[in-house]
Amino acid sequence: MGAGAGAGAAGATGAGTVSTAVATGASVVSTGSDGAAGVAGLALVAIVAALVALAVCPAGPQIKSADPRIVRQLFRVDLETLKHRAEIINNTQMLPGGVVVAIYNHQVKNTQIAASQAADMLLNIEGVRVSFVLFPLEDGVAISARSHGDINVQVIMEELGGGGHQTMAGAQVKGASLDEVKEQVIALVTKHIKESESRESNPAARS
Repeated sequence: MGAGAGAGAAGATGAGTVSTAVATGASVVSTGSDGAAGVAGLALVAIVAALVALAVCPAGPQIKSADPRIVRQLFRVDLETLKHRAEIINNTQMLPGGVVVAIYNHQVKNTQIAASQAADMLLNIEGVRVSFVLFPLEDGVAISARSHGDINVQVIMEELGGGGHQTMAGAQVKGASLDEVKEQVIALVTKHIKESESRESNPAARS
């Protein structure tokens, strides 16, 4: 097999492996909240994709960039998920302190994935420090939370029974409406920001 054919075969194999990784990661993300399970799923996608991308570069380790075909495969999304994500972003409210909250009032396939992606994308808005996307469950409301790191969304989500880590977390609130959970989220993040600002302005509190 020639070098070109070998690279093509490797690329095809790599793309297939990435597809499997993405599907596996998405499956993990779609279970439960955006807590530890969601983090594990996203980490699986990122790690496997990175390793495969490096493995299938035709010119070997001299090439520093990943195969663009595999990158496109990794970020491919179906049309319905893209529409859901766009609607979530369209229903976003910008609040003081760099906080954005979005509500998606539909129970459809891949809602959790679309909500997680939308929460990530909202962080790209200028001035946004933290984002929350709320969507309904059969018995309550789910939340996907993201931040740049200066606001700890793990702490906020833990107060609602969820978890995750500092920049990516989530929760499921049973027996509550979207509006009720939205008010809770806004109250919690506002309290968190005020407490952080108070600590920053008080040197004794930081020590």
